[in-house]
Amino acid sequence: MPQLDEFHQQNKEDIVILTINIGEDVDTVKEFMEEGNYEVAVLMDHDLKVGMGYQIMYTPTTIFIDKEGIIRERQ
Repeated sequence: MPQLDEFHQQNKEDIVILTINIGEDVDTVKEFMEEGNYEVAVLMDHDLKVGMGYQIMYTPTTIFIDKEGIIRERQ
């Protein structure tokens, strides 16, 4: 997360970074983000629709999506 947040800080004028939490509760995520002083946005996937939709099998998973909505890379 530190590297992702740093990348976000350096490029926030040019790209959008969203993180998606799968499996943790809101309080745990909030505490983690506050302790690290991270600014990247976190979306909560309580019903796993996003994870299933993007076929996320392992966490963390990084997916690069271009501005047309096309997945360009998955790590």
